Amino acid sequence: MRFYLMSSYLAGSVLMAQAAMGQTVTVQSGDSLYSIAQTHLGNGAAWSELCAQNSELLGGDCNRLNPGMILTLPGQPEVEPEAEPAPAVEATPEVEVAPLAEGEPEVAPETAEAPAPMPVLPQHVVYDFSALEETILHAPAGLTVDHQLPSGPAQLSGHAEGISSSGAPGIYLTVPTEVELAASGREVVIEVLARLSTPGVIDIAYSTSEVGNSGWQRFELGTTYESIEMRYMVPEMVRGNKDYLGFRPDPMGTGQVLEIATIDISVAE
Repeated sequence: MRFYLMSSYLAGSVLMAQAAMGQTVTVQSGDSLYSIAQTHLGNGAAWSELCAQNSELLGGDCNRLNPGMILTLPGQPEVEPEAEPAPAVEATPEVEVAPLAEGEPEVAPETAEAPAPMPVLPQHVVYDFSALEETILHAPAGLTVDHQLPSGPAQLSGHAEGISSSGAPGIYLTVPTEVELAASGREVVIEVLARLSTPGVIDIAYSTSEVGNSGWQRFELGTTYESIEMRYMVPEMVRGNKDYLGFRPDPMGTGQVLEIATIDISVAE
């Protein structure tokens, strides 16, 4: 036991003596101040002294350790930087790095080009009134929605005076937040599978309730189901106060009934 303690002491003395002789250490990939101090000074806790000795090289930041740097061990003046920077150490793929000891500063990662931002993915929602489990259409006074649940199609009727160009107070649904966010500054596409009780026209509008609306767009419909499509370039939102899709089922006041089987809302790429 006495021999073991004496050997450890001698080993530490030898390492400190090497430091006093002005040795330098070239930083390798995966090195840290703690591991360098442990290997070359015999005591990982001496990383702070190693940092202080090389403060000019590290710019006063103990975390600013990069492969290829030449560190001076404590007890000697810092090595003057070369006229040209030393070549960078070629990084090996998937280098396994030992976990840091408690209190040890982390080695700064090598500078790499920032990845390109992920594009906003288009959003898409389909309302099928044959399987809908929640009420989505809301009718103000003078307008009516029947048979939304449980098996559709939804039946929209009524003629209200004074409906504004923004889509209020038409029959409306609230656009999901995900679609509202994705639609900001992009084109929204509305597809409606519908028919009328008698041939006529209907109006559809998309409103941001903040930065503009499509105004009422008119479509002709017959008595058999057909798909109608409306497109609108949505202005960029400011705060986001919800978007709405509005319907006027009987803009001419003829008493017609609008039947809607599906509503498809998507954001164009």
